[in-house]
Amino acid sequence: MAAWRQTKTWLLAGAMAMCSTWATAAFTTADLQVSGDGLLTLDDASGLAWLDLTLTRGQSITQVRTSEWLAQGFRFATHAELDDLVSRAASNLDVIDEMGGWAAAPELSTYLGGPTTVLAGAVGGGGVDEAGQVPLVTLWLTRETVISPGGDVLTDYSPTTQMAISDPENLGTTPIAMSGPVGSPEDVWSALSPELREDLLAYQAQSGSSQSLGDFLRRRDALVALDASSPDFGVFLVRNVAAVPEPATWLMMGLGLVGLWGLRRRRI
Repeated sequence: MAAWRQTKTWLLAGAMAMCSTWATAAFTTADLQVSGDGLLTLDDASGLAWLDLTLTRGQSITQVRTSEWLAQGFRFATHAELDDLVSRAASNLDVIDEMGGWAAAPELSTYLGGPTTVLAGAVGGGGVDEAGQVPLVTLWLTRETVISPGGDVLTDYSPTTQMAISDPENLGTTPIAMSGPVGSPEDVWSALSPELREDLLAYQAQSGSSQSLGDFLRRRDALVALDASSPDFGVFLVRNVAAVPEPATWLMMGLGLVGLWGLRRRRI
């Protein structure tokens, strides 16, 4: 009987521990096509599985609409879903890498004070301009506040007027999108193509120093055409996490095993 009580205690403890593990987990990776590919990022809080952006880079919103991804249960993510995920991922920046973030150019990393990861993707689910016609490409930058050679604290890129130095022909149409800290994006200023975005970042990279004041994330938006694509950004796609046993289910399974084992012991 003592052995039975000890076994029951261990089973209950194991079931409760499993329940606790599921409840506290935030982000995990899962396989999509083959074992170990890690092409899905599971967000336990929202119940969404995010497709790795490397799989849709170079594809436009229009192309994705006719691709096999939607047939596999994926849909376009919304800005609200993306903002929610990134706001919680701010304490776990590895998530940005896991979702398909790419390392910025060395000069940009120097400007931002250290290694910089860019998570760039088109938002096709509700992420459109005021006219409801054009999706937004959102860039989440893992950034560091830096101090310029003149002693100014740089927390944003320069205003549009300074683009004349970098790209005078496109002044007025060249886009920059600014943003505040995580969760408080500001208005988009104008359209930004990937090529011009790189020009902007390369220009700004020359004006900063490597004195870091700490890590943070910032969001930058740009308007693009539905058929626009770039090797620098993909399309944010999500689907509901496949049905898995909930913590309470695991607990009930554990209790069921305890009961069956107890009945078997009594019969013996």
